[in-house]
Amino acid sequence: MSLSGHHRGITIFNANAINTGRRNSSHEEQLRECIVRLARQLTPGWRLSMRNRHLEAPEGALIELTSLEFSFIKMFTMVEVGEAVSRKQIVQAFGEDYLSYDQNRIDTLVRRLRQKIEARTGIKLPLNTERVRGFSFGDVLIIDL
Repeated sequence: MSLSGHHRGITIFNANAINTGRRNSSHEEQLRECIVRLARQLTPGWRLSMRNRHLEAPEGALIELTSLEFSFIKMFTMVEVGEAVSRKQIVQAFGEDYLSYDQNRIDTLVRRLRQKIEARTGIKLPLNTERVRGFSFGDVLIIDL
């Protein structure tokens, strides 16, 4: 098999699918998978799976999230890239009372989440601490339903 097509812009090549002349469900599934992979290349960024409650890093690594981590990350899908989410908004999203909530719990959650993601992916989570304002997510965050 030659890879010369790669230099002409061919991204997907399946030698078995050439000139078969018939529809094959496995070929259709392979094509569907290739389209999804190409779409992910065109829309890089982090992905939050609503169904499986995991975060997918840009290079494809999956990180399972606890329910609290999921609720926290989900908040950043509702705002623009780099827009701050306040501590008050975070506490309220957790269903807690802001005035009685121990703010150290948020800091611990963020620290552990950053460590967890860096340990599993080798890259830093683009979660930024915004002094006085809260936290922001510094990259594209896409919701996968």
